[in-house]
Amino acid sequence: MKKIIMLSLFLLLIMEQLVAKDDYIELYNAYTNGSRVIVKGRVIDKKDKKTKESNLYSAFFNDEKKEVNVYLEVNKEYFMVHSDNEAYFSFDVKPKVKLKKGEMLILKTNDKTSIQKIQPFFPSLQKHIGVISDFDDTVLISDVTSKGKLLYNTFFKNYKERKIVPEVEEKIKKIIKNNKLQDEVALFFISGSPHQFNNNINNFLDYHNFQKRAILTKKIHGDESASIYATIGYKYDKIVKLLKMYPQVKWVFLGDSGEKDEEIYLKVLKNYSQQVEDIYIRDVESGKVEKIVIKEL
Repeated sequence: MKKIIMLSLFLLLIMEQLVAKDDYIELYNAYTNGSRVIVKGRVIDKKDKKTKESNLYSAFFNDEKKEVNVYLEVNKEYFMVHSDNEAYFSFDVKPKVKLKKGEMLILKTNDKTSIQKIQPFFPSLQKHIGVISDFDDTVLISDVTSKGKLLYNTFFKNYKERKIVPEVEEKIKKIIKNNKLQDEVALFFISGSPHQFNNNINNFLDYHNFQKRAILTKKIHGDESASIYATIGYKYDKIVKLLKMYPQVKWVFLGDSGEKDEEIYLKVLKNYSQQVEDIYIRDVESGKVEKIVIKEL
């Protein structure tokens, strides 16, 4: 009997090791202008795969797959990077053949269980008005200025219970509608939250029927990570990259008074005035959303 138990335990251990070898690619964002393709994500154990029902705690506790080869296929051209010491990976590539709208990317590791087909966010190449928006306390009421309320809202409420800012929701959707484009309008949300928040942010935006978009969050640990407290440089750099990637777009910026968004947007305006249409800031105390009169600056 003892031998049978020991053998059973040994077999269970072997099976557990085999299961642990299954990779899952947790995708954070994938967007393109046709000439340049950006894809970011993390390789974790398949058993830690996230779903809409996953809570925020689970996003921080999983088995990472460090130093794994990650492959990106674009029009039968292959690119490869290694997941870093915290299992994150990032592609920023320029394929020889431009990507066309509707074409898929293929993302995989050496493990065949990890293969994913992705249709990247591909905003219209026509001239139009796009949106770059902060998320917390701009679109979603987070109470960033109150750490206690922020933590409670973040960890103890699901995406259906979180409150949206109606005026900002209406403004973003109106800008998108007024463009009268068949293709998607350039819509990017830049958040100072960690990558692990992406799933919850996407769920919230889907729940409120926002169009397809890209969400840019922060890598706060691992190689080349950014401080959770870094705001101005982090957001400014992300915005400038988008301005250069989509020169056909003139942007409306939306932010709030709690996280130096106005200072960041005015810095962008100073250096890239031709690509700035409007700036709106939500006061976190009063809740009012006010337009910055940029012509007087």
